[in-house]
Amino acid sequence: MGEVKKISHLINAMLKLKLKITKKLNVRIRYMDYSNLYNLLKEFTWDKYLKGTQRNNKWRLNQYSYNVGKVKLFRKGLPIVDGNKMKKNKYAIYNECKRLYPDHKFTGVMINKNMKCPPHKDKGNYGPVIIIGMGDYTGGELCYEGGEHDIKNKAVKFEASEIEHWVKDFTGDRYSAVLFNHKPYVKKLKS
Repeated sequence: MGEVKKISHLINAMLKLKLKITKKLNVRIRYMDYSNLYNLLKEFTWDKYLKGTQRNNKWRLNQYSYNVGKVKLFRKGLPIVDGNKMKKNKYAIYNECKRLYPDHKFTGVMINKNMKCPPHKDKGNYGPVIIIGMGDYTGGELCYEGGEHDIKNKAVKFEASEIEHWVKDFTGDRYSAVLFNHKPYVKKLKS
């Protein structure tokens, strides 16, 4: 009888943890027409802007990531600037995300092509992010401790700075857009 109580207690604890994680994710899955954003991502000249700038990590080989919002020039010690002023022809992606999510405040849009991130937390982010998956691929779910979500042609909102998350294996071309706030920028605005 004692073993049954232990198992029952363990199952209840696991269910509470999953519920806590799901609540913390604040998962709001939203279906919209992302075809315009998808076309902009496909037309983006990934190699032109990213040649020689990828980190020297094996997991990043043939994977691309680029911020088309506000960026901090860490290496040069410069403040956060509007990335769109540096790359004027990238307004379209940022503006399309603003059109799709006018009520979600964000300073950056991280666009990704075939990124398969290992488990991590986005420590430089502030508040919830919205991630949208697009493309001709299978797999590539957004995973976190205790669950996963298929983000293909859907938006998922969650606290990426607090929850460890990663991308599951996938085949095909997978694009994603992550709408987020830079922590230092938000702190600057609040002061």
